[in-house]
Amino acid sequence: MRMRIDEGIYIDVYNLQADGGKQVDDSTARSENLIQLSEYIKTWSGGNAVMVFGGTNALFSRLDDNVSIFDDQNGMSDAWSTVVRKGDSSADAPCGNTSEALMCELGDKVFSRGSPLLILEANDFNYIGKAFSRRDGSLMSDRDPVQVSLTWTQRETLRQSDIFGTSQGQEWFNDAPTLAAKGNRPKAAIIAFSGGNRLDKVSVTLDDTTSFEHGGGGGDMKDLTLEADEYWTTIDLCQGEGEGKNRIFYAKATTTKDRVLEVGKMTEKCDTYSAPTNFQIVGFAGQAGDEIDQLAVVYGLR
Repeated sequence: MRMRIDEGIYIDVYNLQADGGKQVDDSTARSENLIQLSEYIKTWSGGNAVMVFGGTNALFSRLDDNVSIFDDQNGMSDAWSTVVRKGDSSADAPCGNTSEALMCELGDKVFSRGSPLLILEANDFNYIGKAFSRRDGSLMSDRDPVQVSLTWTQRETLRQSDIFGTSQGQEWFNDAPTLAAKGNRPKAAIIAFSGGNRLDKVSVTLDDTTSFEHGGGGGDMKDLTLEADEYWTTIDLCQGEGEGKNRIFYAKATTTKDRVLEVGKMTEKCDTYSAPTNFQIVGFAGQAGDEIDQLAVVYGLR
């Protein structure tokens, strides 16, 4: 689930329940469960802030469980390991129900990571089983519930618009990581859209020659070369139904000199996204296949 927490600010949220047995085959199955999710995150959450939480049934002290894969392969941190154990999660200290100390480890975990757009950090961790008891004192859960508090902050140099369209594309793309790795502040030099009845492809070439291109090969290509003191600041998008799916039908780019590049056909369902003050459009995020199914723009400081 892609959770919107504010304008242009999203966290991809995954809930899981991995194999819970204790035999050798269970450990292998559990590891394969976590590998499957890790690979999915690489494919569909590239460049995004992510949270993974639920019953991993895995412990850091059991290496075959492979729970460290989210740190090693996805750049995520476990809240218990970070907040309580300060990075040292090696000790095998099982928890009771309820747990009397935070130093013990449960298989119910909360992993998180930020993104080039967002700082996301766990800052508090507790076992709260005593809050989930019946009047007679019996416990409602067979394991101690976990409570984690996180804080988020927008980064200063990159932002993103809201995401427009539907999640029916064949691949996810996100230019923010490439932009964040740059030491300079590039600007758009050439904007290019391809389309006919719908929007087939979007492209922007920056003044350092970096090029971002997403979508299919159909439609007629149109481009606009920006002047040295001209910035791309606004995009208008419209969507409609095509080939049984909601697709983006229309895109219009507008610069600070009121020059326009547009392709496709307008519909009744449209929206406009404008860069915040002192920002400009320098990249994209979204989903595509042969056409553009979903689109957001990435803003960078001028």
